[in-house]
Amino acid sequence: MHHFGKHGQSRLENTHIMILGAGALGSHCAEILTRMGAGSLTIIDMDVVETSNLHRQAIFDEMDAEQLQPKVIALENKLKLINSNVKITALYQELTNNNIENLLKTYQPDIVIDGMDNFTMRFLINEACHKCQIPWIYGAAVGSKGSVYAIDYTGPCFKCLLETVPQNRRELCNQWCIATSYLSGC
Repeated sequence: MHHFGKHGQSRLENTHIMILGAGALGSHCAEILTRMGAGSLTIIDMDVVETSNLHRQAIFDEMDAEQLQPKVIALENKLKLINSNVKITALYQELTNNNIENLLKTYQPDIVIDGMDNFTMRFLINEACHKCQIPWIYGAAVGSKGSVYAIDYTGPCFKCLLETVPQNRRELCNQWCIATSYLSGC
């Protein structure tokens, strides 16, 4: 953080970040960015908190799961308690090829963070962000491995890296996804 400095903090305070997905990766990114003082977050997800999520989605609790609370609503409530200065917009809706560009144009984020759990959605994010000229960050964690790739719309895109959606690779989050809070602490 020493190198981040006042200028970096000021930039973060004036940045609007859209997080697509409020599961393990998305919720952890939202929590860290809130603690760091991001200006505003727009978080999109259509899933609810379940007991099977609690071992890897550390911000949620048993009460959220018992109430089958939408992840974005539970996350918004907890983030406001962490840092009330961060503007949080929680959108409990599905992200589709029919609405992603409209969401990007409506909310106009400075950057998008991928918190999704499948490659089909990542290709959709890539196409929409490239078309809307918004940089985005690909992120994934499965088992004990994780990867991050920052994608600027002016250079090579995700499709340049991976031409087609991988087949024969089932992503079994309940069995293989890791606790992102553990990974980020490494």
